[in-house]
Amino acid sequence: MSYIRLKPPLTDWLIAIGLFSLALWLRATDLARFVTADEHNWVYRSGLFLHAFLQKDWGGTSVWYTPAVTTTWLGSSSLAIFYQMRQSTINQPLIEWLVSFPRNKIDLDILLALRWSIALSTSLMAAIVYGLARKLWSWPVALLGTALLLTEPHLLAVSRIIGHDALITFFSIASLLSFLQAKRLLPQTKQRRLLQKLVQHRWFILSGVFAGLAILSKAPAMMLIPFAGLIAAVDIWQNKSRLTQWVVALFIWGGVLWLTFILVWPAAWFDPWGRTWFVISSAFFSSTGLEDADIQPYWSIPDLGYFYYLVNGAFKASPFLMIGAILAGIGGRRKVRRERLSWSKPAQTEFFWLALFAILFAIMMTFGAKKSPRYILPAFPALTFIAAWGWLNLSTLPPVAKRHTLRRLWKPGIIVILSVLAVLLTLPYAPYYFTYFNPILGGSFTAPQMVRVGWGEGLDELGRWLDTRPDAAAEHVGARYTVALYPFYQGDISSPISDELDYVAFYIKQTQSGYPAPKILAYFENREALHRIVLNGIEYARLYPGPAMKPVQADGKSDLPIAYRPHTIYAPIGKRLTIDLLWADNSTAGLPGDSVALTIKSAALKMGLESQAAIIQEPAGVRISTHNFDLPSDLNRDAYTLLVNDKPVGEIKARLLNLPADFRPLSTVLAGQLKLAGFRQQKEGNRLLLDLAWQGWPKASNDYTVFVQLLDEQGQRIAGVDVAPEKGFAALDRKEIMVTHYDIPLPDDLQADSGSILVGLYYFAGDEIINVGATTLETQVILE
Repeated sequence: MSYIRLKPPLTDWLIAIGLFSLALWLRATDLARFVTADEHNWVYRSGLFLHAFLQKDWGGTSVWYTPAVTTTWLGSSSLAIFYQMRQSTINQPLIEWLVSFPRNKIDLDILLALRWSIALSTSLMAAIVYGLARKLWSWPVALLGTALLLTEPHLLAVSRIIGHDALITFFSIASLLSFLQAKRLLPQTKQRRLLQKLVQHRWFILSGVFAGLAILSKAPAMMLIPFAGLIAAVDIWQNKSRLTQWVVALFIWGGVLWLTFILVWPAAWFDPWGRTWFVISSAFFSSTGLEDADIQPYWSIPDLGYFYYLVNGAFKASPFLMIGAILAGIGGRRKVRRERLSWSKPAQTEFFWLALFAILFAIMMTFGAKKSPRYILPAFPALTFIAAWGWLNLSTLPPVAKRHTLRRLWKPGIIVILSVLAVLLTLPYAPYYFTYFNPILGGSFTAPQMVRVGWGEGLDELGRWLDTRPDAAAEHVGARYTVALYPFYQGDISSPISDELDYVAFYIKQTQSGYPAPKILAYFENREALHRIVLNGIEYARLYPGPAMKPVQADGKSDLPIAYRPHTIYAPIGKRLTIDLLWADNSTAGLPGDSVALTIKSAALKMGLESQAAIIQEPAGVRISTHNFDLPSDLNRDAYTLLVNDKPVGEIKARLLNLPADFRPLSTVLAGQLKLAGFRQQKEGNRLLLDLAWQGWPKASNDYTVFVQLLDEQGQRIAGVDVAPEKGFAALDRKEIMVTHYDIPLPDDLQADSGSILVGLYYFAGDEIINVGATTLETQVILE
């Protein structure tokens, strides 16, 4: 059997192309499946960046403190390409379009374009990293290390979204590998000519470029600067004759880094020192952002403190990285003991510096006020190459494989097997790679009890399910991470403690933090969920019928409930209203079994309506009292105060929600704003009396004029009226019903025996009449 040697450059190029293709396939497949909670910011910032650049407002290209320049350059390029491809559809000048993106919504087509730029660039960087690794090590270590790197589930997950975490990761490892190659080839002779000196220091130049791009991606990459100095200091300590060479090399490396920093960032073109200091001062703050600051407390998971990144990194690492790193540690320890090496000997190897970089970077990030598993990603590439060495160098040949041919195929076999297994481990999580947790540590079973879970994945499935509901356009759901839900749901979205919700959704990260309150979460858990979203064994979201449980601002008074929840979005006039009061365990209002009174009252209501109910104990320590009110049919349309012990705890609107009993139901939506919910007709002499029930669906933007026409069998108008409702459609709340009355005089010479009724809406825009829509009622009118 012939043996293919992998040393020729052509073979390395083919391997690099293969790695790029694999990386791109993993990163670009099903890219628009879901939206994370932060990507809308990058669409918005990329628009601001390109807008400022085109306007030559160089300072305006500083759109974020991290500073995320590489991210906004990629995003801006994608926006420019997207605009050129969709210019006729957008029908807006580029300059105006770039600043038109909303902050709380995202267009999936635009997001897909921006995600493609990240997928392409990170796939290309994976191939470049292989080439750099190949300069340092044999092809088995370089190939296996890169294969493990591009299949790491968490790095793969962030390489599929628009953001800066994947970019800092790839640029940092590229800079580090280039620097280690430069250290190995540190020039021993002095060159007089500048061009010769630059060629001699080409690896330091390349490392400086990548370091500059890493810092422009995210400020914590500035750790590369002292780390490069540490490598040089140790090498000088071991060989003082290299001092001069290192001084020159570091000067070139740092100069190229700073030059890259200035050239790539337009904001630094005319303020290089100011922008430099800005990033230096933000190096640690960049990991302390205010995203989700109100739901950060630990409730159902432990506060890991200084062990945060150790635990989260372990849960996000693949088994191949974890086991390989352990094997490398064992192998390194054995080698040191067997060869009786001093501590300075390992410091001469690249794997020592990779391990030290990973450790120091994790320590640096540990002191950030806000933490996230993705912040530790720049440590992962170093560990993948160490793991590759561990797998390859601690693998002993079985006796049967000691024959010459099998011995040469042993390491290629390991590479193929581990690479295939890595892909097979990763693919089941597609496209929700964020749902991956290390199966060695229990995976989806233990992770939700130990670490924060969720960044918007799963809310897309919730939105799709909600959108299949028959009245989705008029519905209102409460959820966190609304931006992750908007592209997949046509209804309204707000906070899970907002008024008048049809559904309440609880996302895993919010419930882990005890938001909106542990007792409120426990209350809903005692009720049956309408729908659950489970991804790869983890329940990401639960959906309950609304309305929300609204917290009470009790100002420390323990004789008031901590929250209340009506069972309908409004107090239904003429129907029964039910309200639950949620009580704290230390409430002085009474123990389970004691009776409490809830009163509803308004300024127009002289006598309040009162309901007595006993406090009952539900599972999980939930105490509630359920109060019922039979509301009169003549109750005023008003806002009513809820009082307990004569103290206000909240408010509810009274609205007509049901058709009058003798109305024939309809379900015709006009203009996506109003529903014709029912009608009642009667003929009295030569007059046709018609009553229509209108419903806000979800809300009218105009006080439309209603035209009602009686048509004969040929569709010709017999009679009709045009009337604007007295109260006006725009005053209707969502799903509120309003009845309008129409008196249609019939002609004295009426010839038709029967007819149909056409109902429509219109309004005036200046002198122009705008027809909104019309519908024909289902039943005929008998005119005899």
